[in-house]
Amino acid sequence: MNIVGIQSAPLSYKLVFQLQSAMNKLLPKIRNYFNTLRLPFRLKIIIPFLLLGVGLILGGTLIATRIVFENASERFHNQLMEGGKLAAEWMVTEENNQLEALRLMAYTSGVPEALAGGDVDSLRSSCLPIAINQQVEAVEFLDAGGNLVFSMRHQPGNPVEEYQFSRDGDRLFHDYTFVQNVLQTRVDPRGDKYSGIVQQGDQVHFYVAGPVYGAQDQPAGAILVGITLKTLTTHLRDQTLARITLYDLAGTPLSSSFDLASIPALDDATLTPVKNLQNSSTRPLRILETDFVELISPWKARGQDLGMLGVTFAEPIFINPSIPTRVSTFLFVLAVFVLIILTGLLIANSITRPLVGLTDASKAISRGELEIQVPAPRMNDELTDLTHTFNQMVTDLNQANTEILETYDTTLLGWALALELREKETAHHDERVADMAVRLASEMGIQGEELVHLRRGALLHDIGKMGIPDAILNKPTELTEEEFIIMRRHPTYAHEILSRIDYLQPALDIPYSHHERWDGTGYPQGLRGETIPLAARIFAVCDVWDAITTDRVYRKAMPVEDALVVIQQGAGTHFDPNVVEVFLRIVADISPDLFPIPLSAGDGVDVHRTG
Repeated sequence: MNIVGIQSAPLSYKLVFQLQSAMNKLLPKIRNYFNTLRLPFRLKIIIPFLLLGVGLILGGTLIATRIVFENASERFHNQLMEGGKLAAEWMVTEENNQLEALRLMAYTSGVPEALAGGDVDSLRSSCLPIAINQQVEAVEFLDAGGNLVFSMRHQPGNPVEEYQFSRDGDRLFHDYTFVQNVLQTRVDPRGDKYSGIVQQGDQVHFYVAGPVYGAQDQPAGAILVGITLKTLTTHLRDQTLARITLYDLAGTPLSSSFDLASIPALDDATLTPVKNLQNSSTRPLRILETDFVELISPWKARGQDLGMLGVTFAEPIFINPSIPTRVSTFLFVLAVFVLIILTGLLIANSITRPLVGLTDASKAISRGELEIQVPAPRMNDELTDLTHTFNQMVTDLNQANTEILETYDTTLLGWALALELREKETAHHDERVADMAVRLASEMGIQGEELVHLRRGALLHDIGKMGIPDAILNKPTELTEEEFIIMRRHPTYAHEILSRIDYLQPALDIPYSHHERWDGTGYPQGLRGETIPLAARIFAVCDVWDAITTDRVYRKAMPVEDALVVIQQGAGTHFDPNVVEVFLRIVADISPDLFPIPLSAGDGVDVHRTG
């Protein structure tokens, strides 16, 4: 043991010595590496902002998330409570309307006598005008024994004055407690009027019932004024903008502005607080893959518990987000921040690029590349002098370039005016038809500047639609004749706009004439045959092809095979037959599986909404 300890001690000292020696040699190398490390200037600009931004985003995201989530939750619950309050108030209003109609009928002269004597004709003539004026949906007349003497029912969708009448004489209402209370002339603190729910076939009615007294205040019977729960929930939906469901006291749904089959019954956990405390409670609902929150409150009428009233709103996505949702939100914000940093890096690179590229630019100018320009730095040193020398070498080019920029600015102005009123439904339509028209024109031998002008005209073909009102331009249905007249002005508007721009005048053929037809029935000039500019004839085929093979707000895209038939049938009427022949040859080369299709000519099919 001692021998081993004596022998191992020198070995330990030796290892420590070797490690210390290696570190002494390595540290100077590390120090020298960091001293000679070259950090690009653009990184020196961006790194401090990166570090600061990371700290800000960590704290800002947590604070903003908390504020947004809490405020959204509070606003939603306030909205839910306000919806419940409005629904309850409207139910009271509906009850009062029925009470008013009931009183008018009960105190109408001759009604007690007609009811006691079973005079249906008198009851109808006396009470029908009241029912129509008050827009009552159902009225039931019961004699003193609770037998149904006469019934007036209004069916939804029928004219307001059209009622269905019945005199069955059955005892449908006799056994209901609220009806017995009326027949037995009972009086509670709210008076002698009572309310209740009655199931009649597949419909459920809410009734307010009251007695009718004859001579010497003898009971002559009762009148029930009612409304279907379906109508009630529909009215509540319109008044509160919430989804409404009415339940019975057991929690079974009776009527809803949702599909009734999709509403689950109320469970005891939801019902108990409402029944015991006469308060409200909430429960989550998921219907049609959408999350809702339902506020359950008592449904009372005339001081009686009729059931439960459910008021439902869609749950905002920011309420009670899960941990994965919070993490995803943070990662999204972080990704946006990284994108901003990368954008800043590109900007920093653009700032430093003149410093790096000045030498290369000087070499390029010595080779005669006079198009190069280097912005002069805001410094008074050799770099500034060198930059001014370089820019002086291209003075002559600057003069020519200024004229080009003036023309370009004018063109951009025309584009800006046009793009403000572009049709929403035709994203990338201009680019597609322009590319297609260039391809077709090339196949027909058009080259050089003519091809350039054709593409410009194709890109600007609908610029005149900036003068068309949005209500017409983006109308999702067919246009009226008056709207068509306005729509057909857009080629003339295009001519008025583009004729003011000198370098676009050679491109006017398409914007002005692309709605002309081969048979002379087009507009705005009614040109025929080869009097129509060739560029417009070529573009017309491409424009119609793109229009019928893409979705529009007023119709769906046509299958390619059907679209080919439309183009073929338009040859000789809508289109130049020679252009159609070349177009079909191009399509056949691209998609030979679409052929053979009969190439018979027929009447043109006008598929263009503006044509």
